[in-house]
Amino acid sequence: MRQFLLRNLSNSNGQLAFVCNIENIAKNYPHIMKTYQGSNRYQGPTLFIKGANSDYILPEHRPEILRLFPQSSARIIQGAGHWLHAEKTSAFNRSVEGFLINA
Repeated sequence: MRQFLLRNLSNSNGQLAFVCNIENIAKNYPHIMKTYQGSNRYQGPTLFIKGANSDYILPEHRPEILRLFPQSSARIIQGAGHWLHAEKTSAFNRSVEGFLINA
């Protein structure tokens, strides 16, 4: 959490400011959280990476993921939650690198 918050701080002339637009996120949250209703599909290779401790991608999402991304694959990183890129940086980077090399 600390790393996330620090990435959203700006330092201008010694004045710290939070640069994440919380008001815009709050105002648009219902729209952000809507399920995609379209039928467009991405036909290229796609990698979904999730932390084993995160509930953002669940087994019941798989049919919809495959419908929209038919050439997708998934990688689960053990010992990581939603911020797996910060919690398990090396494992995340290896997953992305392996995907890009083989895509």
